[in-house]
Amino acid sequence: MKWLALIPLLFLAALAWKWLRPAPVAVLEGPIASWIVPDSWTVGTGTYEGKLIITRSNTGLRAVAGNAAFPVQVGIAVAFRNPTGEGLPPREETAELDAIEDAIQTRFCAGNESLFAGVVTTGGMREFVLYTSDGDAARGKAEQLVRDFAQHKVSFVLNPDASWNVYRQLLDR
Repeated sequence: MKWLALIPLLFLAALAWKWLRPAPVAVLEGPIASWIVPDSWTVGTGTYEGKLIITRSNTGLRAVAGNAAFPVQVGIAVAFRNPTGEGLPPREETAELDAIEDAIQTRFCAGNESLFAGVVTTGGMREFVLYTSDGDAARGKAEQLVRDFAQHKVSFVLNPDASWNVYRQLLDR
């Protein structure tokens, strides 16, 4: 029975470890594929042109933002088939959007070729924001993504953004 008294202490120790441990540190030395880039996300909300906007920003990229190795911003937009009145995805599309996000993460971010910077949901669409070290490879992957997820209207743009202005705007939300 004495061990039962330890359960609350173990629970508190686990919470303290989770909340008080040091944040992961970026290691940006050697080839890009060997870099250690922390993944740490925050959520923001607001309005844009009178519509609700929800953002997720990868704050772990702060140490990389503006790095000359990633001069091209990739935006991949997915239109919702049946958005709610607030312009958000209906529950039945959520699993499909999650599958698209997983495919983006898997296809683009292997070996740190691209870094996943954020997600914007508003106005009947979701946009995935990445920064890439290889614009030609990212274009090819985006074209394949459009074909593979033809049940949704998927579009993409690649823009020079060496200062990471889009990412910095996401952090301000």
